[in-house]
Amino acid sequence: MSNPLLQLDPGVAVWTLAVFALLLVVLKKVAWGPLLSAIDARDEKLRRTMEEAERTRAANESAASERDRLMRESAKRADEIVAEARSRADELARRSERAAREERERILETARKSADAMLASAKNELRLKVVDATVGLASKLLVRELDVESDRRVVERMMDELEKEEA
Repeated sequence: MSNPLLQLDPGVAVWTLAVFALLLVVLKKVAWGPLLSAIDARDEKLRRTMEEAERTRAANESAASERDRLMRESAKRADEIVAEARSRADELARRSERAAREERERILETARKSADAMLASAKNELRLKVVDATVGLASKLLVRELDVESDRRVVERMMDELEKEEA
């Protein structure tokens, strides 16, 4: 088996090891440095992005908490405003009802007084007519001396005249 590739030649082995070591040194200087720097830069950028994302999440949670608090306060204030408006509306309704009741009572009292005055006026007018009729009848009776039957007829006629005037 004399395959030269399978045979170990110490000179080739030393040169192979020397070239490999030289390649490692060159790669370390040329490739590994920039490659590790790029990986480190990327790690740093990822770390900063994660920190920024965490700060943004915390700020969003804080803003959401503040928004919820403001919403609760707004809802509470709106409920207070509605309750106050209802209270004022109820008070206004009570005042309006009281004023309407007082106005109704005043109008009824005025109407009663007016009706009483008209009744008193009508009674007074009726008295005056009765007095006039009585005086007229008495003067006719005195002027004419009649008997009882004639007096009755005169009184009945005067009463009929009074009834016609009233109608």
